[in-house]
Amino acid sequence: MVAVSQPNYADPETWKPAKLSDEMIPDLRKEFRKKFPNVENCASPEENVGKPRLHRNEDIVIGKAYGSLKKWFVAEMNLQGWRCDGPEDDGGPFEFQWFVVDPGGKIRFLDSGMWLVDAGDYDNDGKSELVFAIGRYDLGGYELFYDEFRKRAVFEFIYH
Repeated sequence: MVAVSQPNYADPETWKPAKLSDEMIPDLRKEFRKKFPNVENCASPEENVGKPRLHRNEDIVIGKAYGSLKKWFVAEMNLQGWRCDGPEDDGGPFEFQWFVVDPGGKIRFLDSGMWLVDAGDYDNDGKSELVFAIGRYDLGGYELFYDEFRKRAVFEFIYH
């Protein structure tokens, strides 16, 4: 739920679920590898000792993706195959990571452990802002990305 004091809720950039181009996917995986150059995983839950492990490009899964009329994209990615006992590392490659792709194809990391809630022009500047809910271990809240993803506002709370 997003509350605004004025009725500014239109989404002028019309963000919608999107299918990423075949050219964009390798570039996203490359950025994911830059963000996580060294990954530790266990051989099995019984062993439960994290060691450096290699992973294939196919193990980097692209989940949800959204695009705008202005050719911006955001994509959720994570590494498949967590084999340790217990939860994945908070903020690590096995957790959902979000990246943004600008109209020129430049890719940047946004944040991890969140999901897209809404897009709207909450400040009535003619541009859409994106709101994500934070869902990390013992941490909740919201992140608002604006000014073509150059800025963000964060509201966080701890559960315990």
